[in-house]
Amino acid sequence: MGNALFIIVNHYSFLLAKGVLATITLWFLCSLLSCIIGFVTGIIRSDHCRIAVFSSLCDGSMFIFRAVPLYVQLLFAYFVIPEIIGINISAAITGCITLGLCSGAYTSEIIRGGINALSRGQWDASFVLGYTRVQQLYYIVIPQVMRATTPMLLNECNAVLKSTAILATIGTVELTKIGMNIAIRSLDPLPIYTIIAIIYMLLTMGFTWVSRMIEKRLYL
Repeated sequence: MGNALFIIVNHYSFLLAKGVLATITLWFLCSLLSCIIGFVTGIIRSDHCRIAVFSSLCDGSMFIFRAVPLYVQLLFAYFVIPEIIGINISAAITGCITLGLCSGAYTSEIIRGGINALSRGQWDASFVLGYTRVQQLYYIVIPQVMRATTPMLLNECNAVLKSTAILATIGTVELTKIGMNIAIRSLDPLPIYTIIAIIYMLLTMGFTWVSRMIEKRLYL
């Protein structure tokens, strides 16, 4: 087994490195999209910042992305939507947008819960002091929400890392997809999938360490 692992790593090191880079790139883009969607919709959906019909639309769309499994969303986005709009979209772009939207729905819940957890008195006091709604969010609400929800947001980013593997099902070239191709070529799936699992563990360990450092600095 050990010799097989060495042979696989030695022979396919370039492809594995390419897969790691692709996975990290997808991870970053999906996490960025998740944060943007989550923060915007989370604020709009909070009890103190609702905008009539628009907030209700956000509630419905975020519920759909949380209720439908990611795999089903990927299939719908890759096979159904292009047929409806008549435009072919690459697997990488489809996967990135779909995963970003799905994760963004969970991020939205985290932000909404963090904002709703703040006492009504802070909103009233800042209003009396002449703060606009934007100033209330920027100077008072967001700093407290970030401090309280950072561990949950980092955990969601960590979940996005593992979820990038599902993108292989629609042909997105990342670490898992490359591992599948190598397994087919070598006719020996055990060593390559073991290596893939180890790489994901190392990536997760690295991100976990970074997360701990961020949390320590945040709560000092």
